[in-house]
Amino acid sequence: MLGKNSMSLSYHFNLIESATVQCLGSVLAVAGDSIGQLLPEITVSLTKLIRASHAEPGLRAVALHSMQQALLQQNVVRDEALLKDLWKAVKAGMVDKFWFTQMKATEVRHVVDQV
Repeated sequence: MLGKNSMSLSYHFNLIESATVQCLGSVLAVAGDSIGQLLPEITVSLTKLIRASHAEPGLRAVALHSMQQALLQQNVVRDEALLKDLWKAVKAGMVDKFWFTQMKATEVRHVVDQV
């Protein structure tokens, strides 16, 4: 009985994490240009989430999508360290076993190439 409840709790925690990252992406899509100074911190946090081995594949894909939405609002990425973090996230997503994460990483790569 305890195993079923803990699995249920873990499942709900993953849903909450995924929803939080999705909301972050939506906020960045709408107000990304006005909170551009936070982009390096957001990118580092999302990169850590993408590279985490314990993160659910769907959560990694949502994190890449949020990163893509943030980058679409920025015309120029001025920080070289930020570009390195973006490339780390893209590389981690491209070698993921989950095809949807690979697809989102490819989309982020195209956005990074345009910026």
